[in-house]
Amino acid sequence: MYNNVSPSGWFIENGSFVRLRDASLTYNLSAKTLAKVKFLRTASLTFAGRNLVTFTKYSGLDPESTNINDAQGNPASGLGVINGVDYFGVPNLRSYQISINLGF
Repeated sequence: MYNNVSPSGWFIENGSFVRLRDASLTYNLSAKTLAKVKFLRTASLTFAGRNLVTFTKYSGLDPESTNINDAQGNPASGLGVINGVDYFGVPNLRSYQISINLGF
């Protein structure tokens, strides 16, 4: 193991995964509800999420974050740089959004 810059079979694992990448749910207010508010013609409320669930047996942070970039995000080169190896990749972050759409 000393001074070994090549990947070893001991550390190779299956990186397959299934991910719910994007999902959104929109609720449009009915015309009956909007009739009570004189200045609105349409209104909707949307909840959205990104990277909500990942199903994998991969033990790293994220099976998609394997790259050949250094800690500053620059392409790395030299000995030991192999595509598909976890170096300093940033995992896909989970995020949530709420939006309100009003039509006057």
